[in-house]
Amino acid sequence: MAAEASTPGRPRPVAAASSAYLSATSSMATLDTTPSSSTEPEVHSMTLRDGRSLAYALLGARIAGAAAVCIYHHGVPASLVEAEPLAAAAAPLGIAIVAFDRPGMGGSTYNPRMSIQSVADDARQLMDHLGLRAAVQVGESGGVPYAAGFAAAHQQRTQALLLVAGLAAVHGRENAGLRKCLSSMDRFSMNWAARLGGARLISHFVKLAADRLPGMVKRGAGDSLGPCDARYLKDNEAAKDWLVRFMTRAYRPGVRGVLLDYRVLGGDWGELDVASIASRTAIWHGGGDRVVPPVHAQWWHKRVAGSELHIVPDEGHISLVGRHAEEILQDLLRGLPQPMAADE
Repeated sequence: MAAEASTPGRPRPVAAASSAYLSATSSMATLDTTPSSSTEPEVHSMTLRDGRSLAYALLGARIAGAAAVCIYHHGVPASLVEAEPLAAAAAPLGIAIVAFDRPGMGGSTYNPRMSIQSVADDARQLMDHLGLRAAVQVGESGGVPYAAGFAAAHQQRTQALLLVAGLAAVHGRENAGLRKCLSSMDRFSMNWAARLGGARLISHFVKLAADRLPGMVKRGAGDSLGPCDARYLKDNEAAKDWLVRFMTRAYRPGVRGVLLDYRVLGGDWGELDVASIASRTAIWHGGGDRVVPPVHAQWWHKRVAGSELHIVPDEGHISLVGRHAEEILQDLLRGLPQPMAADE
């Protein structure tokens, strides 16, 4: 049975999947939708107005004639490779996924002035480059604030907003509880230790592990992500390879892009007015997410008027998309108009 959307203010859990649905998505349960570790998406590059390079990949269905075009904002520490499981489910549904590396990660030039607003402008320029007047903004994990930032700043260019396993605001005393419940690495990377070099040390270690010790990353990933994701990753070599690949690409230029990403996400989001988001917004979160607990989804649901909240029991931070990507995207297509070209 597909998930039933909540009415504003009344979140409902996703019902148990039917046997037919389980059969149809059994390949996703082992992340067969993820390309093998020997492959990486074809990456393109464009030059932004200020001369920086922005790396992006065209995944899923072709943009021309697509049922929907999604601009994908990855998490942290991550890269455009993170979009692969969602894109694999998107292709047969006719959905195009455009994923890009944020500044200082993967193939995108570092921007010392990066902010929620500057990333929204990068995404807008990417849409101009691709000839898109409007698109769905998709954020996963730490990419959620950036997707929301675009939706708030560019309402006419946002067809819909999809927030998956999303990080809420953690800046200030009023959000101390949201920060405290994050995974220890994310919390430490956002707090005062970032100014004292502790986060830099952690980032160097994670980069070294992802680059040179993939076996260690694979063995430890489940334990660090929580029991739901541990069960999902057990004997799932494709998913473990994918984790290593998206982290390795994130750190390819060094650690400063990831560190700045943590500082932006953990700091004051500036002019982002969440209450101004007017597009249809769907929020999906795993009930067993230990990296970004479901209370973060509640934060978004309370602040985005008319948003639909889907809490999926017994799913974690990465198993949510691994097992439910098709369901999430089918829900997205509901009532969605065709994407618009720039010259329409």
